[in-house]
Amino acid sequence: MRYRTIVTVLVIVFTLVAIPVHAQKSPIHKGGWLFGGNGNFNFTNSSGELYEDMNGDGSSMLTFNLSGGYFIINGLNVGILVGYNSQSQGNYSSSDYTFGPRLAYFFQLGNPRLLPFLGAAYVLGGGSTDAGGTTSSDYSKTDLQLFGGVSFMVVRSVGITGAFLYHMDSRKPESGSSTSGNRVGVNIGFLLFL
Repeated sequence: MRYRTIVTVLVIVFTLVAIPVHAQKSPIHKGGWLFGGNGNFNFTNSSGELYEDMNGDGSSMLTFNLSGGYFIINGLNVGILVGYNSQSQGNYSSSDYTFGPRLAYFFQLGNPRLLPFLGAAYVLGGGSTDAGGTTSSDYSKTDLQLFGGVSFMVVRSVGITGAFLYHMDSRKPESGSSTSGNRVGVNIGFLLFL
């Protein structure tokens, strides 16, 4: 009985995953869709001396970044990037959001399991900070993102990505002058090709 159950499950998985995927075109074909997220899907709640402020308050943070797009030609994906970040510690809290267009090109090489890519995004957003009622501020922000990396295809329609990112950020409070800065980072994420 146990053997029959295992065989039945394997046949169902093969039917639902392997056969439709085998019939698909290249994952980066014209007319295909791409959905993904990066390594910033997290919720962190920190405590202990290392993470507490002077009052003994721990911190918490929630962050996510999602993207989606459409392949207008083989390899060229045009889409949107959406992000959200929220942090708090004691009386201090901040949150911000971003959204904007994203463009990425995927290179089809000899190995179908590796899809290198290059891309850029220009996102707009805003947010607010609150320091326990004593000071609070709203701000707007822009971010030009350049990225490149490789997607390792686990199956024909799902990839795990590693990417290098370069951000040119600008942030302007409601009252005050704009400040800018640069960030460099590495992300690990996933991509779903439909």
